Amino acid sequence: MKLLYLNGTVTAQDAVNATIVKVDLDVEKNLLTLKHDRDCDLEVMVELASVTVDEYKIEIKRTIESTWYSMATSKTLTPWYGNIAGFFHLRGMAKINRVECYSTNVVVTNQFPSYTQIVGDTIVQTDTATEWANTLTDCTTNQRRERGFWILLNTINDSYEHIPVTLGP
Repeated sequence: MKLLYLNGTVTAQDAVNATIVKVDLDVEKNLLTLKHDRDCDLEVMVELASVTVDEYKIEIKRTIESTWYSMATSKTLTPWYGNIAGFFHLRGMAKINRVECYSTNVVVTNQFPSYTQIVGDTIVQTDTATEWANTLTDCTTNQRRERGFWILLNTINDSYEHIPVTLGP
C-alpha cells in the first residue's frame, strides 16, 4: 500500500494507487488564561478511518523557536494545562505504516490574568483584607505603618500566593 500524506490539495495523479491520509489536531480553544481558563482538550484526528495508526504524538513549541517538545504519546491529551504564558504552536502526529504524518500547526495564546481576575480571587481578597486590617491596627494618632507584599501566581499548584509581608518604618 502506498501512503500519501498531504496537508493540502491532492491531485488525481497523486491519488492513483494510494491511500490518502489527512491528520489534524483538534484544539478545544486557542486562547487560554493562566489559572482562570488554562484547561484545553487536544486530540489527534485521522481523516481516513480504515488505516491503522501505530503511534500518536502531540507536540508543542514556542512560536519563536524551532525545537518541538513532546507533550503526549497518545491520541488525546485531556486536559492539557497551559502553565506558561506566551504564544505556542501545537501539532499532532500519527504514525501510519512507519510514516510520521503531521498536522498543520495550531497557534495557541496563553495570557496572564487580568487585573479583575486577580483582585476577584478569594485568596487575594482574604490576604489583602487581612493586611489592610493589620495596617489599620498599627496606625494610631502618633504612628503610621504600612504593610505590603507582592502577589504571585504559582502555576504549579494553580493558586495565588504572596511573599512575606514587608513592614514599613
